[in-house]
Amino acid sequence: MTRLLPLAAAVLAIAFAWVVPLGESPDELAHLRYAEALATGRLPVLWKGDAHGYEAHQPPLGYVLPALVLAVAGGVEVVPVANTRFDFHTPGSRAFLPPFADARDRLVLRLARSTQAFWAALTVWAGLALCGGRLAALPFLLAPQLLFVCGAINNDAALIAVVSCTLLLLVRFAANGRHSIAIGLLVTAALFTKGSALFLLVPVTVACAIARPAPLAPTAATTPMPRRNRRARFAPPVVLLTVTAAGLAAWAAFNFARFGSLLPPVPTASHVATLSELLREPRWIGGLFRSFWAKFGMLNTPLPWPFYLWFAALSGAVVVGVRRLAGSQRLVLASALLANAGLVLAYQLTVDLQAQGRYLLPSLAAVAAFGSAGLAALPARLQPVLFWGAVVVALAAIAATAMAYS
Repeated sequence: MTRLLPLAAAVLAIAFAWVVPLGESPDELAHLRYAEALATGRLPVLWKGDAHGYEAHQPPLGYVLPALVLAVAGGVEVVPVANTRFDFHTPGSRAFLPPFADARDRLVLRLARSTQAFWAALTVWAGLALCGGRLAALPFLLAPQLLFVCGAINNDAALIAVVSCTLLLLVRFAANGRHSIAIGLLVTAALFTKGSALFLLVPVTVACAIARPAPLAPTAATTPMPRRNRRARFAPPVVLLTVTAAGLAAWAAFNFARFGSLLPPVPTASHVATLSELLREPRWIGGLFRSFWAKFGMLNTPLPWPFYLWFAALSGAVVVGVRRLAGSQRLVLASALLANAGLVLAYQLTVDLQAQGRYLLPSLAAVAAFGSAGLAALPARLQPVLFWGAVVVALAAIAATAMAYS
């Protein structure tokens, strides 16, 4: 059954791609502009003559799949008309008025969206592998917000999948010292998907510090065994750090060639938070919670409140699982989760005050590992309830979203 779960995740993500109106996903029109440029074989020009060009600072890897669809289709013509009555506080309120594009181009855009379902399947595959195939991981890996993100044009879906694969191999690396080159290449791929992948440098460093490669077997070599084992102990971390550093340098050089700076020029909002504001107004924590699990559209369409009781219970299981997991796996995954959370906090302090829990989704595999460990304490007869609960919640989220936009 577990072999079919990545396919099921892809199907659910495709359902979101066809249920959510075009353009009604965070910054989707700006991401579409990037994919359109890539489809013509060029990188977009930052903010030049286009009000929706503010995502042009992103690296290109996360847009390859929708760009392929647009290239095969010969492009699309989108005429977005802003809805002057759009309201962030009204579920189902649309930022753009239909029809957004003609029938042929709407079909192309839906198909471009649907390619993102590949990343949902890859995320679930990597997450299940990280969790030892435990079905208790499914309520986390089928989080409605993940399926929503993987049903829209953006670079977040690819980042989540690549980071999930990276964490899977990092946990194995910490235990046996293997996969150092593959991990370094995955970190590089993550950086060329979205700059926020920089948080991976923290779990990479932790994994290198605690890695325990298997000792070499005795041979007839003249080199004494203790010295050979010391070399074997340090070689995998050195290789991993070297490949990662090379990828980081390539990413920085790419930015410098495009923008004249080592870091991309991220556009900032007119008002960002101060630390004192975050401490005085802790409601942003609730915003992070809701938009991590399920808050669709322009982050203005949550699910009915009973769903969040389910999500709160799952969050409690994550806390329990932090105590139940042990050893190198806990250290690597906890460092990834904390680094990702720190990056989100820094985003609020430097880029945009808006609480967006979806930016924590790159650590979803770590959340699933901790959560499934916490839920493992439940009796075996309740494990199928978790499986079907995850499926029912995902299907109900799709139905509720369709009703909100009907």
